[in-house]
Amino acid sequence: MQNNPGTSAITPQERNTGNWSASQEAWRFLPNGTETTPLVTLQWFDQNSNIIGTGDSIEVCPTTNQQYSVSATYTRCGGTDVIMVQDSYAVQIENLAVHDANQANTAFQMYPNPVDNLLHIKSNTALESVEIYSLQGQRVLTTIQNQINVSQLASGVYLIRILDVNKASVTRKLVKN
Repeated sequence: MQNNPGTSAITPQERNTGNWSASQEAWRFLPNGTETTPLVTLQWFDQNSNIIGTGDSIEVCPTTNQQYSVSATYTRCGGTDVIMVQDSYAVQIENLAVHDANQANTAFQMYPNPVDNLLHIKSNTALESVEIYSLQGQRVLTTIQNQINVSQLASGVYLIRILDVNKASVTRKLVKN
């Protein structure tokens, strides 16, 4: 290995003695000493080409769809060519509208609540699952039925999560007498 001006070189031991060959051999050279400039410079840009950060990563909190890009700049070995590589990232924001949440909330009805033995669930679409959880987070009952026998549950407060086949879901408080 030789320095750029060609005034100094280092050879592996036993290798500068004439012709030689190698098979499945690799060498890794690590610089020592103090590097005064970084090997790669990163710059992050917003969609208006404003620099918004440098370094390996950035944190952004967009409220609308945005396009971000990063450029990596480095000098090729030998110091003659400066290389710039760029990549772009699109961030899409999808808001859950209030009417969507209300629609999911009213798409399911459950009664009676409080319940003694039989809980009824009415849904505009087929149910995929109904799960009842204790307040400690333990799932105590799972079904796909719209009439659920809860007589085996101890009296108390539970959370019930109802999911339909369209992936609309709602979680509500359930009181067992």
